[in-house]
Amino acid sequence: MKAESIVAETVRLKRWMIQHGEKGEFTGRKGVRISWNTIFKNDELPTIIFLHGKSESYLKYMELFFDFKDLPFNWFMMDHRGMGFSARMTADKTISHIDSFDDYVADVKTFINDIVKKRLDKDNKKLILIAHSMGGAVGTLFMIDNPGVFHEAILSSPMFALRYPGGELFSKMILKMKARFAGKVEYAPFQAGWKKEPFKDNLLTHSPHRYDFWMTMQNDHSELKSGGASINWVLESAKATQRIVKEAKKVKTPITIIQASKDKIVNIAGHNKFASRSMNTTVTLVEDAWHELWFESDYYREKAIGVLRHHLLKYCQ
Repeated sequence: MKAESIVAETVRLKRWMIQHGEKGEFTGRKGVRISWNTIFKNDELPTIIFLHGKSESYLKYMELFFDFKDLPFNWFMMDHRGMGFSARMTADKTISHIDSFDDYVADVKTFINDIVKKRLDKDNKKLILIAHSMGGAVGTLFMIDNPGVFHEAILSSPMFALRYPGGELFSKMILKMKARFAGKVEYAPFQAGWKKEPFKDNLLTHSPHRYDFWMTMQNDHSELKSGGASINWVLESAKATQRIVKEAKKVKTPITIIQASKDKIVNIAGHNKFASRSMNTTVTLVEDAWHELWFESDYYREKAIGVLRHHLLKYCQ
């Protein structure tokens, strides 16, 4: 993705997505409207479920879907509630808020049972999870509660442990006090509404071109704008990540974690702790990469793509 072609690349990928994708909606838990898309080829093919990270949309990953367009897979992707094209639950349309992390998991279950499986041959058992960051946490909780659904999972920088400014215990104490007196839907400390941050201040990627691509997408589709986290989102995410590590042994699905060594968003110690407790998890480190491995500069991104391609090619033999 070159600097002089950001606009052209955005247009090209959007046209490709419109040509090959199929949009839809379903009603998630508590009546929330969930947006989804699919690149569907054949009801007997291995099928990928893709879950994005916090404050994102499946539309952000059009380049990833395009990179694997020639491989024989169906892709199904959904926007989490409160993000992307899915409905918001708050008056502030850019705050990342959740009543219960279980709501995310319940939406994934509905998506798979009511949308994905109804499009596949009844004997098609090869569902593959590809997820990033928060999506990795949601997908792993789903696997804990629903063993045997996924044949394999490849997780990019999964949110298995949070980073806490000032330490975990102190941060949780402050959050609980603020939740009591300010309300659970208020922004957590150091969090704020959406604004276009200059590239030099970002902690996600070394790639200015992919960063600008996502900024362009949000400018083109204002509903994609999603800012900082609410107090309750952080508290619920903390409970979710603790459960993931505690119940790692319950996950029967083989998992590959692609880990960014210089991740400044999630605490990568959670990956290693989960892997040490789980039955079938491997960790592949991408040295010096930042959090957004699918959105990194080419040098780092190609390493992560190589790991993903290696796993997907097994289904093409």
